[in-house]
Formats: sequence, structure tokens, C-alpha cells
Amino acid sequence: MSHTRSLATFLARLSYADLPEAVLARSEDLFLDWLGSALASQGAHPIPLFERYAATMGPTHGPATLLVNGLGTSAYFAALVNAASSHLVEQDDLHNSSVLHPATVVFPAVLAAAQDLGKFGAELLLAAVAGYEAGIRLGEFLGRSHYRIFHTTATVGTQAAGLWEFLCDADDSPDNTLSRAELEDKFRRLLAFAGEMNGDQAGVLIARVWALRDALNLKGLMENIHEQ
Repeated sequence: MSHTRSLATFLARLSYADLPEAVLARSEDLFLDWLGSALASQGAHPIPLFERYAATMGPTHGPATLLVNGLGTSAYFAALVNAASSHLVEQDDLHNSSVLHPATVVFPAVLAAAQDLGKFGAELLLAAVAGYEAGIRLGEFLGRSHYRIFHTTATVGTQAAGLWEFLCDADDSPDNTLSRAELEDKFRRLLAFAGEMNGDQAGVLIARVWALRDALNLKGLMENIHEQ
């Protein structure tokens, strides 16, 4: 079995019941740390520019919250502004061996989708753990040589922020073969996309847009978990 398929299989079978108490406690600590990092950038350049962009291009009201000003908007724009604000002061978490800031790509998408659906608790934590697992393992595989050319949080971050939609997208077969195949395909497509587009500043921006596009697809994961 390939490394990609092994990780895809693990994620496809992951459930909230599988998460040890220590993992849940650590996830809550990481969430609070990320929240503090986001709030610390309130009013600092260029965060007000992101706020104005969301106010101009997004809805005037919505279920998801912009942390720096408390205003409601759509999940898309909340994920955008909250991700930017949580990485500005660079006090968000860093995983050394993967050279990745997982919180700044995982939690903005998870929180925005959770607020959009009115779901918290088990669904939010499961999605966050899945994002951390995917992002960190991929970052460790790519190694520090990848970071010499690319910004790992932008490239691997697309996987960490965009894979949860497949976790519960399984058919009725006992081994969830379709779900694993789809998840593996998602890995390959996102890796190829990030690698192609991240060679210059435009590539970084496109990679972030790709992650934001997938952020709302967390709804599929959370709806399926809730139904189960």
C-alpha cells in the first residue's frame, strides 16, 4: 500500500470515538492559542484591508464571525479574514518537522463551516484533527528541502484545509473503497496544483483561494457526522 493510500485510508476511517482524551485536550488548547493569535492582530496592517474587502465583496450579514471586529459574514469571507489575522503576528503554532503552521489554515475553515451549520463540539474537533493529521504528515514527507523553495503552509495548507469533505463521502461498501479512492485523488490533485502555482506570488494567492474554496465543503463532513 502506498503512503498516500495509507494516509487516505486512515482519514477515511477516522471518527470522533477514535480520538484519545489527550488529543481532544490538545486540540482545544491549540484552538484557544489560534484564537488569541487572531485577536492580537486587530487593527494591525494589513488586516483592515481584509476587513474592507470582506465588507465590499461579501454579504453584510451571515452566520460566520470575523474575529477582529465581531461582524457576521459568509463562511468564505470569515475563513479568509480569520486566516489572515491569525498569521499576522506569527504567534500561531508551528510544527517544526513539517515546517507548517497548521492552525492558521485548519481552524479558520473549521470554525467558519461550524458557524455556518450551527455545529460545534465533536464535529469541529474531528475536522480539526483530520486537518492537522493530513497537513503535518504531508509536510513531514515533503521535508525541509521543500521549504527552501515553497512556503509549506501555502502548499500543504491546501490539503489541510480542503480534505475533510471526503471523510464521510463513502459508499455503502464495508471497506469504504470509494471514499479512500476519492480522498487519494484529492491528495494528488491538490499537491499538483500547489506545486505548479506556488512558484511566485500569484501562485501563493491562488493556493490560498483554492483552500478557501474548499473551506465551505466542510459542510458535507459535518452534515454526514451529524446524521450518523
